[in-house]
Amino acid sequence: MDVDLIAAAAPRSDQINADDLIAGPQIVTITEVRKGNSEQPVEIVTAEFGPDRPYRPGKSMTRVLLEVWGPKSGTYVGRRLKLYRDPEITFGPSKVGGIRISHMTDLDKAKAIPLTKTRGKKELFRVEPLPSGLQIISAEEAGEIAAAIEKAADRAELNAIGAQLKAFDLADHRGRLQGLWKSRLSELESAPNLDAKPEPDQGTAPTLRDRLVAALVSEGKADEPEQVGYLSGEFKRPITTLDDLTDAEALEITEFLEGAQNQAHQ
Repeated sequence: MDVDLIAAAAPRSDQINADDLIAGPQIVTITEVRKGNSEQPVEIVTAEFGPDRPYRPGKSMTRVLLEVWGPKSGTYVGRRLKLYRDPEITFGPSKVGGIRISHMTDLDKAKAIPLTKTRGKKELFRVEPLPSGLQIISAEEAGEIAAAIEKAADRAELNAIGAQLKAFDLADHRGRLQGLWKSRLSELESAPNLDAKPEPDQGTAPTLRDRLVAALVSEGKADEPEQVGYLSGEFKRPITTLDDLTDAEALEITEFLEGAQNQAHQ
């Protein structure tokens, strides 16, 4: 049996790093852009590496993102990058390697961007257009995702797999994978929740979350991926679960939907 040397060499880290790309460049799909820390202020979450291993661009690649896509990070969701390992990147006197961006979607033609190489010296960095069309999923990738769906332990894990599915053109695997995803969601929702609070007495007023879910379902958004996609569009920022909304936002969108639905029935 062949040993997976790439997997064996994979670094343990809380972020994507250059060693992840030793085997070659990788195209990633952005699912979220969030605030980092003072040293690495930007975290880019991708469908391929998940929320626990974001891409944290350095200053040079952050400038590339600004030059090509602008400062509104909310528009980055759904866009794609091609990342590669540059062994020439230095830290102090040593060459340690680092991550560079070679291609980006939503770019009409190649762009040369002046970046600082050394103190007082700049050089042009070239980034190429990346076709917006999604990569067609392979049979092996489809099999791995199908297995992950069946093993998903909770809705959060299943939603992460849903984001991964959106990074591919599912082609002939679409019906099977989407069917598995919906089936697993139904199983998770019907499973008894031992930590759940007792059901409210009959006649108790529904909670704000209950009203929001009911309003979204009435709007035709029955599945959570459809619901969070709709809410992300309405609030112009990535929303991965209903809990990402503040109470004020939840009340605002609930009253808007309920009002529109009441008018439609009059």
